[in-house]
Amino acid sequence: MRRFLVPAALVVLLLGGLVPLAPLGPRPLAAAPYCFPQNNRCLDGAFREFWQAHGGLEILGLPISQSFIDERGLIVQYYERAILEWHPEQPAEYQVLLTRLGDTRLGKRPERTAPAKAPCLPPDCATLAETGHTLRGAFLQYWWANGGLAVFGFPLTEEFVERNQADGKEYVVQYFERNRFEYHPESADPRYRVLLGLLGAETWRTQPTLATKPAVPVPDYARVVGLPQRLAIPNIGVDAAVESVGVDATNTMETPRDPFGVGWYRLGARPGQRGNAVIAGHVDYAGIGPVVFWDVRFLVPGAEIFVTDDAGLRWRFLVSKLESYPVEQFPGEQVFGGTDETNLNLISCVGDFDPITASYTQRIVIYSRWDGVVPKATR
Repeated sequence: MRRFLVPAALVVLLLGGLVPLAPLGPRPLAAAPYCFPQNNRCLDGAFREFWQAHGGLEILGLPISQSFIDERGLIVQYYERAILEWHPEQPAEYQVLLTRLGDTRLGKRPERTAPAKAPCLPPDCATLAETGHTLRGAFLQYWWANGGLAVFGFPLTEEFVERNQADGKEYVVQYFERNRFEYHPESADPRYRVLLGLLGAETWRTQPTLATKPAVPVPDYARVVGLPQRLAIPNIGVDAAVESVGVDATNTMETPRDPFGVGWYRLGARPGQRGNAVIAGHVDYAGIGPVVFWDVRFLVPGAEIFVTDDAGLRWRFLVSKLESYPVEQFPGEQVFGGTDETNLNLISCVGDFDPITASYTQRIVIYSRWDGVVPKATR
C-alpha cells in the first residue's frame, strides 16, 4: 500500500529564503534588441520573438540584413534561410509572416506538378490535400518537429534530386511554400541530415542595393494578455482553476487555498506576457493525499502546458527543463526575476517531509517557454 505523505503547505523561499521578496510587477512588452557578433546584425520586437520561438539559428539562421521597409511598404528582415515580414493589419497571431521563398525560387519548374513516385503509406508518409503532394520519412518528421505549416507551409513538390548552389553537389530536396528541405546523408549526426536551404541568403545576394536602405525598428506583437483562469497539463491529467496570490506577512509567495487548484503570482508577469510568470501548486494535502501537482516531476522537455485567460485566449508553453533545489538554494531571481523571454515557471515540493517545519526539503521548478503562437479568442 502506498503511504501518503503528511500534509504540507507549499512555501517558496525566494533567494534561498534569506532576502525578502520585492514586488516585481508586470514587465513591459518591449524587448531590447539582440545582436550577433558574427555580423553585427540585430533582432528586435516581434521578429526577435518569432525567431526565438521558431527554431532560431537552426531553422531561420542568422539575420543577414537590417530591418527595413521594402517596396511594398512592409517592414522586412532577411535571414540566412528566410525573410520575415511585419503585417500590423493582421490579427496578432499572423502579424509576423514568412515570405514564400520556396514558392518564388521554385517558379514554374516541372517538379511542381510531378506526381508521387511511390504509394503513400502511413505513418511514414502523409498526403497534403491542399497541394496533392506527399511528405515522407525524414522530411515528414522534420516538418512536424520544427513548426510544420506555420513555418514551412505546404509541400509544393515531391522529393527530387537537385544540384546545390553552395557546394555544387547533388542532394535529394523538396520545396515548400517558404523553404527547401535538403537531405544530407553524409552528416554523422542524424539531427543535421535534413537541412534547410539558404534561400534568404540566395535572395539577398541578388539584390545588393537593399543593404543601403535605412534600418527601422520592428514593433512588438499587438497582443492583449488576460488574467489566467485555468491551467492544463495534458500529459499528467491536470486541469485546474487558477487563483491569484501575492505575498504573506513574511514576504514569501502565498499558497493556493484549493489543494486541487493552483496559485498564480500576481506581482509578476501574466502567462503570455514577457517575463517570468510563476504558478505554484500543492503536491499532496492533509486528509487527501496526492493533489494537483503530484505528477509534475514526471514531465519531460517538450511537454505542453496550457493557460487559458479571462479573454478566452489559450496560451501554449513547452517545457524546457526540470530542476530540483534544496530549499536554502532556491534560485529566486532565476524563477521570479526579469527576463526578455516569455516564460511560465511551475513550482511544487519534492524531497523529504520535515514535520518540524511542516514542509518538504526541496522545491521542483518546471521551466517552460511560450511557443510563440498568439492564440485566438475562443469566445
